[in-house]
Amino acid sequence: MKQWVLVADASRARIFSIPENNKPQKPLPWVLEKEFDHPEGRARATELTTDVPGRVKQSFGANSRPAMEEPTDPKEVEAQSFARQLAESLEQGLNRNKFERITLVAPPHFLGLLRGAVNEQVSKRIHQSVNKDLTLLPARELPEHLGIGQAR
Repeated sequence: MKQWVLVADASRARIFSIPENNKPQKPLPWVLEKEFDHPEGRARATELTTDVPGRVKQSFGANSRPAMEEPTDPKEVEAQSFARQLAESLEQGLNRNKFERITLVAPPHFLGLLRGAVNEQVSKRIHQSVNKDLTLLPARELPEHLGIGQAR
């Protein structure tokens, strides 16, 4: 069975494929399929926003309300954007029959964003979700933390 492992956080991600004939006694190396870098995920919130104030509707009627919306955390907006980008890449991989099941590895909040961003077809292929930030771990150490094969 073709399997992918996505290891991600809000600023970087790697997709690995695990060889189909992988056996616990003699694990084969994982293959790095794709790497993503999203530097905006590491930026400070002040670096992601502008100094220009929004417009304010000057109306004083009974049903009036300000034109400005509640502020949204810029880092959260960037994390959501990156999760959507990764979800699109997973959808493309599934459409090209690159995997039959996938393991998602990410910190809890970002894992939730990922699960919410993937479409129904990809969601059905999620075999395992791991609430850990393993993005800075060398590839060769990932299998022992996840109990799956061997990375290269």
